[in-house]
Amino acid sequence: MNKKKMNTSSLYIIPLAVSYAIVALASLSIGRYGVGILDIIKILLSRILPIERTWTMQAEAAILSIRLPRIIAS
Repeated sequence: MNKKKMNTSSLYIIPLAVSYAIVALASLSIGRYGVGILDIIKILLSRILPIERTWTMQAEAAILSIRLPRIIAS
């Protein structure tokens, strides 16, 4: 009976997590200074992986200093 409950809860958690990730990426891209989704992913991954910079400093500052903290706070 416990396995059935675990499977049912994962049916809700996985789609919610995917939906949250999509909404978070969309929220990061919308604003006065438009930044593309691919650039957002590169900016976020550049903190973990050595990725060549193809975005502007303003885009990085907008994402990391303004938009990302707002999304995390919400």
